[in-house]
Amino acid sequence: MNKTLFKRIKKNSIAYLFILPSFSAYVLFLAYPLISTFKMSLTKYDRIHSYDFVGISNFVKLFNDDVFRKAIFNTCWFTAFSLPAVLIISILISAFLIDKSERVKNFFLGLFYLPAVSSIVTICFTWKLIFKAKGGILNHLLEFIGIPAVNWLGGQTFPLLAISAILIYLTIGFKIILFTAAMGAIPKSFYEIADLEGASYYYKLIHITMPLIRPTFLFVVITSTIGFFQTYVIIQLVTGGGPYNRTTTIAFNLMQNAFLFIKFEMASAMGVFLLIIISIFTIIQLKLLSSELEY
Repeated sequence: MNKTLFKRIKKNSIAYLFILPSFSAYVLFLAYPLISTFKMSLTKYDRIHSYDFVGISNFVKLFNDDVFRKAIFNTCWFTAFSLPAVLIISILISAFLIDKSERVKNFFLGLFYLPAVSSIVTICFTWKLIFKAKGGILNHLLEFIGIPAVNWLGGQTFPLLAISAILIYLTIGFKIILFTAAMGAIPKSFYEIADLEGASYYYKLIHITMPLIRPTFLFVVITSTIGFFQTYVIIQLVTGGGPYNRTTTIAFNLMQNAFLFIKFEMASAMGVFLLIIISIFTIIQLKLLSSELEY
């Protein structure tokens, strides 16, 4: 067995040399930090760099912490709101663009993708001015049509909606490009046959387009869920987790514990919990949405 393995390694030594840089980077920047995080989540850390094994005590403290429980609720809430909104809007826009000329299609694809290549700091501060309670553009528009001004970033109901709106704006462009490419790859003959049968636009969208873009749909759902659960920068720049932790997310709470409160063991426990919950959601989505359909 060992001789056979050695022969295989020797035979493919050049190939192993080519993958060595990528494998080394994976071990150094992914595998080692992941193992260290698991280890630290089970220890008590102090500022003289000593670690004492405490088992699952850190996880028990997490779930007894009101702020962390609030962060779980906030993260799940705006993910549950933002994900369907991103999917519906991006699919409808892609379906609208697919039959347009290349010039029109490329113009709108570039327009929608622009936020993804722009400075996230600039975008967040611009949206912060839009949502400003006094003097904000959005409240000016509401007052112009006779609707009272809203405290978008400071009330009880609207801060998470405001964060969701910014998140949708920042991420929707990439999804539109993916769905437009997937729809463009569907053979036109499918739609021609449906037209001969008198199928409506919405019937074709639901019964032809959606089943045939299912692999792309699954990819978008999984990557969007992972990204939404890891939302941190928008929270930090727009609300700082406030008011009264109403926009605090798991990732934001993790960063606070790690770099503000210097509680590395608690931050590690949050990281492990975030990994577990993302893995669970990913497995569920794979089970529900995966398909072997090919065309």
